[in-house]
Amino acid sequence: MSHKSFLTILKGKYKNRKIPVPAKIHGHNNVTPQKIKEAVFQIIENNLENGLGNDAIFINTIFIDLFSGSGQMGLEAVSRGFDHVFFYDISKDRTRNLGAWVRQHIPEASAHCTFEVKDGTREYYKLLTGSGGVIEYLEKNPHIKNVVIFADPPYGLNSKNKYLLDYLLDYKTLNPARQTGYEMLLILQTCNTDLYRCTHKEIEHFPETRKPAYVKGYYEYGRHRIVVV
Repeated sequence: MSHKSFLTILKGKYKNRKIPVPAKIHGHNNVTPQKIKEAVFQIIENNLENGLGNDAIFINTIFIDLFSGSGQMGLEAVSRGFDHVFFYDISKDRTRNLGAWVRQHIPEASAHCTFEVKDGTREYYKLLTGSGGVIEYLEKNPHIKNVVIFADPPYGLNSKNKYLLDYLLDYKTLNPARQTGYEMLLILQTCNTDLYRCTHKEIEHFPETRKPAYVKGYYEYGRHRIVVV
């Protein structure tokens, strides 16, 4: 398969590697702008506390890309030193093509990647309730101290995802806390109009109202917004 456009890994072991942009699905290609990608990883770095210093900030940390699309966010995480990355996407073609591309072009990175054709929202629910593949990985790797979840919800797919942001927030903030040996950080990246669709009772009018207690950070980059929970 030939590709006409590519994305670039910005930092780390695989800096400047080119990632092919997959074909759009229902008019949505789920590609995070480069400047937003850099902002996301800076925000993650600022919120992690592993006591290892900046040179090893992402060690003992896994990254979960709930709606992986092109895979650029997860591959950026691999490049920057995360222990393991889980890529979830409901598109069989996207997921399989991405896995095949990584095995062919960055074979040493494939050992740190799990590619699965799954609904990212369901896998997120499983993680928060103590089941699923990520939990199995964590049980086998007790040295993991941080779990970073990145979500760029694919609102363009269909109308039933209109309130997906609500679901993600509710499960993170309302689900009873489980005793775990790791910290969990949720990064929600969306655009202004998508966030305004959100009917979550506390965040609907934020930042006009005071910051909800569960929100660790809120950032605006033009039409893009990033919420850290």
